[in-house]
Amino acid sequence: MASIVFVSGACGCGKSTFADAYAQHLMRQKHKTCYVIHGDDFHRGFVEPEDKGDFFVNGQASDPVLWEDILRFNWDCIMAAAERALQQHLDVVIDYVIEDELPRVRSLAERYDAPLYYIVLTADAEEIERRIRSRGDVDLMERALFLKHKLETMPENQGHLYNNTGKTPDDEIREIDMNRYIVVPGSDTGLVPDQEKEYAIRNVTIGDYDRIYDLWNSTEQSRRALNPVDDSREGIARYLRRNPGTCFAATQGERIIGVILTGHDGRRGIIHHMCVHPDFRRRGVAARLVSAAEKALKQEGIQKVFGLVFVDNAAANAFWERQGYTLRTNLNYRNKSLNERIPTGE
Repeated sequence: MASIVFVSGACGCGKSTFADAYAQHLMRQKHKTCYVIHGDDFHRGFVEPEDKGDFFVNGQASDPVLWEDILRFNWDCIMAAAERALQQHLDVVIDYVIEDELPRVRSLAERYDAPLYYIVLTADAEEIERRIRSRGDVDLMERALFLKHKLETMPENQGHLYNNTGKTPDDEIREIDMNRYIVVPGSDTGLVPDQEKEYAIRNVTIGDYDRIYDLWNSTEQSRRALNPVDDSREGIARYLRRNPGTCFAATQGERIIGVILTGHDGRRGIIHHMCVHPDFRRRGVAARLVSAAEKALKQEGIQKVFGLVFVDNAAANAFWERQGYTLRTNLNYRNKSLNERIPTGE
């Protein structure tokens, strides 16, 4: 599943250095290509004259490009490049200063059901000054210290700050637990409260039935897939006896926030009733459930898996496409009920 790692911070806080190092780490960890976007690269595309006198007529700029226009252009380019990478199922690592643009990044992540990790690098003022002087960018000093103060005091950044004074990129990667920096929709800031950051994945047991059935009934799309025989307590107990190691629940304490039922006939795996509670979506829960189920199937010798998705469930179809489940257009799905309590169309 593709993800977004966004690295913000003032000038001199090592955003680009960390982004490059973390992209390498992510590539090695996931054994897949990722895409790095340095927002300042778009800014550098604006080539301005040393002597702007030739560009003024009667004291007025003849071809003005305002800072607001440049900033808007940069963000449009960042978002377009990130979206293109997500469409290719690539993890994206971005470094640029976020002041008011976090909702825009979060909206992109929501659209592609991509986990969004947001970290704001900072450093002691003396360290920032030293780094900027060593780069020869002393004209950025005032702006850097202003941004340092602003970013450190923004309410939405609390819990997402990391001071890297005296740290190497390897130190940062070793110390930073990205799960502590995940961003999700639903609250005023979009940031995850501390008590909601942790959840576990474990096998389903029949003792979970009531909580799982309540979860399925929490959304219309899951509720309409249920039938009174297969999804009764007896039906689920029978399914779990046949598939004890391939069905998983995502839990937060005693609460079940996600579930996936997966079984096989010795040849092909099949996924049933994958559901995540609406309050816990866009956090990677569904992707972790799918990953756990696929791993369990492979351990049992299954090499291919499929699932059924309602045609009109656009969000679910988009999710499964991102997980690598391709649409078969050369087959017709046909079924026949052997129980009069289950209509053929269900």
